[in-house]
Amino acid sequence: MREIAKMTRLFEIREGRRPRIMIENIESDDDDFYVHKMASGFANLGFDVDLGAVFHSAEEMAKQAVENDAHVIVVISGNEIEESLLKDLSIQLKLMGRKDIKILCRRDSSGKQSKNIKYFQKSTPIAEVAYAVLKHLHT
Repeated sequence: MREIAKMTRLFEIREGRRPRIMIENIESDDDDFYVHKMASGFANLGFDVDLGAVFHSAEEMAKQAVENDAHVIVVISGNEIEESLLKDLSIQLKLMGRKDIKILCRRDSSGKQSKNIKYFQKSTPIAEVAYAVLKHLHT
């Protein structure tokens, strides 16, 4: 935890502000508890956190992330989601001039990692996800 706090502080010094994530639940209301638990965990580790509405389209997610100047979008999905949604999100961010916004996706099985899209499983501890977010921001 101290390592994460240190990395968050270094990010803040380098960027002039805290890392900002947007957590987007695209699966169901059943994951609301997890979303709020994750938001609290990230906030406790020094992140600024925005919550997206359930069932946003890729365009709506990208628009909100750009408007809020997020560094990372964390997409929550309880089941398999279509890879096309994540690809569309990545495309929308590029169209909006923000290909620098990273995407992390939580789902029950791992997916194909790419330069801009990383995956983690539901059982992954929030501190480990936060560490991955910070590492992802440095790439």
